[in-house]
Amino acid sequence: MKALSIRQPWAWLIIHGGKDIENRTWHTKLRGRFIVHAAQGMTRKEYETASEFAKAIGVVVPAFEDLQRGGIIGSVELVDSVDHSDSPWYMGEKGFVLCNPVPIQFAPMVGRLGFFDGPSLMDPSAICTFQSGTWECRGDGFLWDADCDGYDPAEQDNPCPCCNTLEYLQRAKEEAETTSRWSNGYSSGTGETIWIGSVRRATEENPDATAEALRAIGVVHALVDDKSAPDGCAVRVHNSPEQEVSHG
Repeated sequence: MKALSIRQPWAWLIIHGGKDIENRTWHTKLRGRFIVHAAQGMTRKEYETASEFAKAIGVVVPAFEDLQRGGIIGSVELVDSVDHSDSPWYMGEKGFVLCNPVPIQFAPMVGRLGFFDGPSLMDPSAICTFQSGTWECRGDGFLWDADCDGYDPAEQDNPCPCCNTLEYLQRAKEEAETTSRWSNGYSSGTGETIWIGSVRRATEENPDATAEALRAIGVVHALVDDKSAPDGCAVRVHNSPEQEVSHG
């Protein structure tokens, strides 16, 4: 389900205050229900300006400190994208016509610009808030680098170890079985260290899913450097009752 990050108190007004227009400078072809994400940022001046506007329409917003920010607060249906509207909430240049707001329990999540892929509301417990450094779960099972302007937020190169554990470990197995030595300029290791580190991370984030994924994946033949071996590498067997060492 798509999500849209909206600053407070406007996000609250959409879910609780009858605000049926989301003012933007661009049109959208999106139709249907989307997640309302309350942005983290809100200045006192923004709050006061919006509160005065809402009060003139007859709506009183919560106190500044009571507004939830930096997460999901509900969902609403988008039925049209217009250039004009008689709604008292319309300020131009463009407006998304909204209806049928539904509040949900607050769930922390990092926002994005424009519409972005959000989590499913069918199971709120599935909302993932995994974060490691600048890498964050988008809510669809894949990570994106929030600090990299050139990063494509739609790519699926990095499965989330928390909510997409099986695919995360499957890719770790592929790397472990095809890499005997790696280095990125900051650190280095072998295929075996890739596998061991990935299992450790997955276990920390989601131990139940990790145990299930390991049963599904089966034996892993991780590579390590071994100059005494004919091919320069050895195979270490992991995820098996018997841990063996063989030379390639």
